[in-house]
Amino acid sequence: LEKKLAPPTMDLNFNDVALSQVLTTIAQTTDLNIIGGEALSKNISLHLKDVPVDQVFDTILKSSGYTYVKEGKVLRIISKQEMPLATEVFELQFISAEQIKEAISSLVSKQGSFKTFSKFSEGKYANCLIVTDTPESLQVIREIVKKLDKKLKQVMIEAKFCEVTLNKDDEV
Repeated sequence: LEKKLAPPTMDLNFNDVALSQVLTTIAQTTDLNIIGGEALSKNISLHLKDVPVDQVFDTILKSSGYTYVKEGKVLRIISKQEMPLATEVFELQFISAEQIKEAISSLVSKQGSFKTFSKFSEGKYANCLIVTDTPESLQVIREIVKKLDKKLKQVMIEAKFCEVTLNKDDEV
């Protein structure tokens, strides 16, 4: 059996320190290449002990309203409003786009949008959900669509009828 190495962990303890200073410490400790702008002057406090580096990074950014975009070997810190949008078309097989609309409407971010498309043409039925959103939101929506767009389980009920006619001469 192959042993998996545990991800590197770190301890951090900061009280009311600029986010840029915390990210600089993480970059120096982990050899990550991080680029951030002036907006990273927001102050944060944190106490983390024995937490995996990727979780430290994600948690700090999310709690401060930021995310990152990987550009080669560099992680560029951006606000969630700056996150690039992507579009994905979900071709639905077993659920109508109108039915799934209600389930995903609360999952679409403020920057995102979605449309449903259903059309019957030339003997074929097109049933699609078109979502434009951040990659993070698209991942959540993709998982929900996958869970909801399934063939319903059916139960087969079989019955047999027998007809019996009794005459006066027949005994039961």
